[in-house]
Amino acid sequence: MLGWINLSVQSFITTAFGGDKWDQVAAAAGVGTNWVTACPYSDKITYDLIVTAAGVLGVSVNEALEAYGVYSVQHVTEQGYTKLLAVLGANVAEFLQNLNNLHLRLQYCWPSMIPPDFRCEQVTPESLLLHYYSVRPGLWPIVAGVLKGIAKDYFKLDLRVQLLRSREKGDCDHEVFQLSYPYQEGLRHWGNVSQEAQQSIFSMPAHLFYELHPFHLILDASMHLVQAGPAIKRVVPDMQMGRHIRDHFRCKHPRHVQLDFQQLQQHTNNSFVLEARKSLLVLKGQMLPISLQLPGSPPGSAATPVIVFLCSPRLRTYQEMQQSGIFFSDIPVHDMSADYLLLAEQRKAEADLVEKYERLSKELKVANDKLARTTAWLEEEKARAEALLYRMSGLIACFPCGPGEQQAAAASLAECQSQVQEHLGTNNATVAATAMTRHSTAQDRIEAVRRELARANINTSEQNHIQCLELLGEGTYGKVYKGLWKGSIVAVKTIVLPANMSGQEKREKMAIMEAAISSALSHPNIMQTYTYDIKPIKDNSRAEQNLLVLGSIAASESPAVTTKGGGQQNGIQGCEAGVHSFEVRG
Repeated sequence: MLGWINLSVQSFITTAFGGDKWDQVAAAAGVGTNWVTACPYSDKITYDLIVTAAGVLGVSVNEALEAYGVYSVQHVTEQGYTKLLAVLGANVAEFLQNLNNLHLRLQYCWPSMIPPDFRCEQVTPESLLLHYYSVRPGLWPIVAGVLKGIAKDYFKLDLRVQLLRSREKGDCDHEVFQLSYPYQEGLRHWGNVSQEAQQSIFSMPAHLFYELHPFHLILDASMHLVQAGPAIKRVVPDMQMGRHIRDHFRCKHPRHVQLDFQQLQQHTNNSFVLEARKSLLVLKGQMLPISLQLPGSPPGSAATPVIVFLCSPRLRTYQEMQQSGIFFSDIPVHDMSADYLLLAEQRKAEADLVEKYERLSKELKVANDKLARTTAWLEEEKARAEALLYRMSGLIACFPCGPGEQQAAAASLAECQSQVQEHLGTNNATVAATAMTRHSTAQDRIEAVRRELARANINTSEQNHIQCLELLGEGTYGKVYKGLWKGSIVAVKTIVLPANMSGQEKREKMAIMEAAISSALSHPNIMQTYTYDIKPIKDNSRAEQNLLVLGSIAASESPAVTTKGGGQQNGIQGCEAGVHSFEVRG
């Protein structure tokens, strides 16, 4: 079906039940929603939407289809087709009789359109029978809804629709409806020849008819060609009189009608489209059953029933006109085909622009959505990078530098402080930087970072509530314990490093960076780091040895001197000589 149908289904669900319901239906049906009006899509998409919508809304499929049919009349009206529908007919029967012609005209704009066919019979002032032919089964409730909507909105009638025969019942190869409505005076003489027509004083001579209708065919009761117009003879030079019409033409519309004399007599009010088999000529016209005296008939014999196909070339562009071998001189003056061809050419150009604009709009919407997702992702990555940079800079700057790195360390520490203040949104960057540079020992710098974290309302006290249960393993630089943290079993990694390490000892600094980086990562194949911390371990008996302890989680047997929230006990500050190690735990 055309994208227009799917878009109207979307509009129906959104208007009647809300956008949330439509999102639910589309997600449950598993279909894309970037449809273009004039583009064809698989019928399965529309069927899936309707069946899924019925389940989500808690109604039967037939009820959903009929409700959509009623809404589609409103949707067509909102699309600007009110005047077109208003002039299709003066009553219900004339309206239905002209639906096929309307669909044929719409196919000029939407060549991929495969519309249904309709035929009216047994028309009375109070009822009629409507035959509905479609290549798509099961959609007859839509027709019922459309008929009720048309009758109500355009004819102010309360229409009753009853399904008499259908493919579902197995008693017919198409659907037959009985339509009942209040008495309509205009339908009292439906199908009868008017008195004015019977009193007509003009009868056209044969040669005049031949000249005024260069596109015509005359068929006998056996559907053999009796006569063809001069333009058709020129465009189809191999056509021979006396041959069956199916030898030279195929019927493209109505699709359900065979080129049979009896069937053609039942469709005199329908438009027919015939396509030449050996050329690109396409003819659109009307089948008229008449009686005439054929050449070679005995004098005084009865007139022979024939069918006259009065037609015109069906063309959409000048290119098709050239391919068919037709010129403007072939089209009679009274025929509007030449004027319509000019309008069709302009309309095709407009339709192409509309389709291009619609496609670009869809592509732009998809690009904007992708850009929004990418922007959000970049913002998240920026926040992670800033947090990681803050953590890494703060940790590395906490450790004493070698002889030639004092200036670089001070710069790194000042940059860290600037990032902290920018992150906190405070105005005391100068005061904090001065306070940071005043601490000359590693312990003082650690405490300064902790104070900045405290200002950011980062509570580290909960990190210290760790209970080491047993040793799981150890290596060259550290040990891993089984621990209990916040009621969960965790792995506690402790790395002990000398307090007087120099800037050249990259492995120790990489251990700090590992803790900072791993705490910012989340991946199913990477063990999650929940927290880490640095704390000094004091041993007065080893004051001459300055060690540093780096660990992911504190070991219970290590003599650490800390307080909740990252503070320390009295007597520690300024006593670098008494600190033999630092512990970084994360």
